[in-house]
Amino acid sequence: MKVSKCQGVSLHAPTAQCLDCSLPRYAQSGLVETDIYNAKFVPSKTDDSLINGRFVRVGDRNYLASSSTPDDFARNGLMLNPDFVSQLVGKNFKETSQLIPHKERWANIMVPDAKMPENGEVPSAPVLQLFGSTMTWPRVEENDIIGYRVYQTGVTTTEVASIPAGKGLSYTGSPGIYYITAVDISGNESAASNLVMVLQ
Repeated sequence: MKVSKCQGVSLHAPTAQCLDCSLPRYAQSGLVETDIYNAKFVPSKTDDSLINGRFVRVGDRNYLASSSTPDDFARNGLMLNPDFVSQLVGKNFKETSQLIPHKERWANIMVPDAKMPENGEVPSAPVLQLFGSTMTWPRVEENDIIGYRVYQTGVTTTEVASIPAGKGLSYTGSPGIYYITAVDISGNESAASNLVMVLQ
């Protein structure tokens, strides 16, 4: 009988073979303590409490990314499934960080605080200010903004930076002409801000 490598057995820790497997997700996450099962208690359903997906971080909160969320603002990682969290503690539970043990091996498991709603509109254009060679701008007052793109323009236009929302909204540039745009969770990008010129 052919035995798959995930059926390796260890008395004290997960086998290297099990940790190399793509499933279950616990093997990927480093949360497996043993790969020995009592046949009476082998799980019969797929465990979907962890999902491998993309998320965005705005300030100190994590939000699930959608399929159209731009890669320059999205991160990849394992996270608690928001649907599983809702089933576990209800939709009004706010302290989702309490669901993750404060242990080193859980450090890479993200907790999405919410699914960010998209308002269905193209973001408003930001207003850019210049202080010496540093550009600053106030946040666009829309709840689905995930970040801002900085462009240098002239003969050609080049994106030079992606600044996540919730961080210091500033960029220091070399001499040239610049503008910025706002980007929302669905990838909609605003019209260009006003132009500013960084001098020598």
